[in-house]
Amino acid sequence: MRHLHVSDPSDASERQPNEHAIFRSAACKHVRQWLEQTFDHKTLVAADDPLVSDMRAMNQIGLVQLVVLPHVSSEVFAEYIFAWVSSWLAEQNFSSRIRLAEVHVREHGANAAKVLA
Repeated sequence: MRHLHVSDPSDASERQPNEHAIFRSAACKHVRQWLEQTFDHKTLVAADDPLVSDMRAMNQIGLVQLVVLPHVSSEVFAEYIFAWVSSWLAEQNFSSRIRLAEVHVREHGANAAKVLA
């Protein structure tokens, strides 16, 4: 994550429709940490995967770093990230000034997803 593009609703009347502010990742340390803890070099498995118990055993002995989610897909990851970051913005009292507009998730060119506000 290099940066988050965000809109500032308080300045909406003074901005052109395509203008946006950039909230640098240095100011989003907790978001970056959460993204790394959840996705970076992790094995993501759906909770209903028939091998989830085997994956949990592999996690316990250190063979994988397992993250179990309700479902797994680029679309689900984008929705999950959008919900988490939106919640974090509200908890930090940023949501009155900053609105998360979209989340893009890309594994590669043929497997990507976007969630819009």
